[in-house]
Amino acid sequence: MSDEAERIQREYARREFGDFYQTIYAPFSDFSIYDAAQRDRLFGAALRRHNLLPLQNHKILEVGCGYGEYLIHLTEFGAKPENLHGIDLIPERIEHARQQHPAIDFQAGSAEKLSYQDSTFDMMYQVNVFSSILDTDMQRRIAEEITRVLKPDGIFIWYDLHRHSKSPSLVNFRREDVVSLFPNLQIVYAKQTALRFGLRRRLTGISPELCGLLERIPTLCDVLFAVLRLPGAGS
Repeated sequence: MSDEAERIQREYARREFGDFYQTIYAPFSDFSIYDAAQRDRLFGAALRRHNLLPLQNHKILEVGCGYGEYLIHLTEFGAKPENLHGIDLIPERIEHARQQHPAIDFQAGSAEKLSYQDSTFDMMYQVNVFSSILDTDMQRRIAEEITRVLKPDGIFIWYDLHRHSKSPSLVNFRREDVVSLFPNLQIVYAKQTALRFGLRRRLTGISPELCGLLERIPTLCDVLFAVLRLPGAGS
């Protein structure tokens, strides 16, 4: 395992088992409920826009799947478990995911080298993965692997920090950074979303409606949501 991969594992452990994150991301916390609903709206709109609904016959890969919650969640929307795949750097997370849903293909390892054949997936996505990778070579290798296993006309959904974080363990990505990472993909949709973390944390328990209204102001948001497409042969 590379030094960067080991650093990422340590950083995720620090975040996950700290009191702050345990509170913020506790099951059914106002913050967790709001965040999950917001991502569902964004992902649902992207799936409808690109004719990926219903999900039954589409192969899907999540890069950085964690404990597998979102892949398992997709089965509620009709995705077949045998078409769902996830990879994560932390073996303990993958073991938990396998116990929760053995029919889904969960793999432990780095997305720098995916075990799938070229042009395998109709849809791929990542949520807050690249912002935790400080090594630009590692970022590039993962982006190349994502491009390799994506089918022509397939889509890749990007959900990650675009606003500069004060944390030395995080990096941000502007639209032009994503374009640079994925030169063979086309950005077909992009928006700044997710109210800044501090504001979101304070407001979700007071007024989710106000959070939603404030997210319409891009300068108050700290996430870039983008849909990228690999052009088909006839494009």
